[in-house]
Formats: sequence, structure tokens, C-alpha cells
Amino acid sequence: MPLRIAHIGAGEWSRQVHGPTLERLSQRAVVSLELICDIKIERARQFRDFFHYRLASDNIHEMLAEVRPDAIVCTVQPAATAELVRSLLPMRIPLFIEKPPGVSLVEATSLAAESVTAGTLTFVAFNRLAIPSIVRLKEWAIHHPIRFARAEMLRTNRLEGNFAIATGIHALDTIRFLMGDPESIEVKPY
Repeated sequence: MPLRIAHIGAGEWSRQVHGPTLERLSQRAVVSLELICDIKIERARQFRDFFHYRLASDNIHEMLAEVRPDAIVCTVQPAATAELVRSLLPMRIPLFIEKPPGVSLVEATSLAAESVTAGTLTFVAFNRLAIPSIVRLKEWAIHHPIRFARAEMLRTNRLEGNFAIATGIHALDTIRFLMGDPESIEVKPY
């Protein structure tokens, strides 16, 4: 039986990444796209029609109570993520949220603690850990300990202010996944 999905956030990132992925999973009967919510109802309706969701709404909590999904995909702007996720935690519906989980370390840490306290599984989208070469390297590292690693993420014209916490963090998370928590971190702008 497919997982019933409610999706919050029909912005550009959802349109480029999450919508197409969820639609493919729906075509394979892995998920059922029950609801797309957005603060702009017309954007939610367009997203619903384009990706074949059953319902569209701008009233998140009312519709979640009606739809009763098995999981919630939350892909809203970073500044809105923590407050929205906090409001969803009491429902105890597993959450898949886009990174960053907070716009500061304090916000992200408190949200993680609140997720544990609420008993709500909350998965942050660190998807680089599923890259086949990274998975193979992790398996290899079990028998061949890695003593040193250096990660570089080189991008052209990526000048947005939240690059480090929104995209650049993938390099750090991958190293942590492969080797455990780092002893030191140094960042050098070029």
C-alpha cells in the first residue's frame, strides 16, 4: 500500500526537485500524493495539477487533519522551517524536511531536541549519503579506516548568503558520515 504523502511548500525548489521525484514514486505506486499546501493557493493549485496531487490548499493544519497522511514532506523557505515543523511535531507524523533545519545552530539544535521529545521522526534532506560511490566508500571504510579526509566544494557564481548551510553543508555531512564527527574544521574563502 503506498505511503500517503502531504507536501508543504510549492516553491521553485519543490517544483524542480521534490515534485518530479514524488511524482515518479507515485507512478510506481510507492506513494500516494494526497495534498500539496502552500501559503499561495494558486501556486498550490498549479503544483497539484502539474504533479498530479489529489488536493491543494493554503490551510495546512485543517487539511492535514482531514487527509491524515502517513508522512509529510516539508520544503518551505529556511526562515519558515523551524516554526512550521514545531507546529507539526505534536501530530507525530514522520517528517522529511529540507535543509537547513534552522537558520542558526540554536534553532536547529532546539528543533532536533523537540523532535526527540515529541517522538516524531524528522529526517533532514542530506541526500548525498545515498550516492552509490559514497555508499561503497562507507562500506570500504569499515575494513580500511580513513585517517584523513579533505573535502572541497567548488562552485561557480554561487554567492547566496546561505550557501554554507543550504548546500555547502553536504560536504561536511558526507565527511562526518564517512569518518565520524570531525576534530577540527577550517574554512577558506577563495
